[in-house]
Amino acid sequence: MTGSGRSNTPPAGATWGDLAQGDEESPKVAERTKTRRWIVELLRWSSALFLLSTLAQAVLAGLFVTGEVDLLMWHDVNAQINSSVLLVVLLATILLWRPARASSWPFWITLALVTIVEIQKTLGYLRSVSFHIILGVLIFGMASVLTWWAFGYQLPPQRAKARKK
Repeated sequence: MTGSGRSNTPPAGATWGDLAQGDEESPKVAERTKTRRWIVELLRWSSALFLLSTLAQAVLAGLFVTGEVDLLMWHDVNAQINSSVLLVVLLATILLWRPARASSWPFWITLALVTIVEIQKTLGYLRSVSFHIILGVLIFGMASVLTWWAFGYQLPPQRAKARKK
């Protein structure tokens, strides 16, 4: 802290060049925070949908194994939906990481999930059930962690503009 009561570092996501003299927050920083909010909401709801779709995959597979052969088609359809939703999650993590300057680890987890889901689908089509089940459990665990993080993520608090004297 300096003698004026101000921090020696700019607000989260800003550079000193972004700040206007006498203001704690410039319009550019405020816009970045607004932009982050919709990205976080997109990540929250798409990751929750991916988690629910992954759970539905397990339910459909379990019912298929008990003799409901028609559910294999629904398992395949849901796998395609699951992959599509995961691409939305990937897009949200890219947007949160790069333009919004949040942590990069959700992107890397999601990229790993995309790879594992594609391997999972291939193993399913090859009828390699033992590895298919193991990867399914891994996918559900990773999706749970990502969703838990997304709903727990807090945007940095907006700073009130400094009063001009």
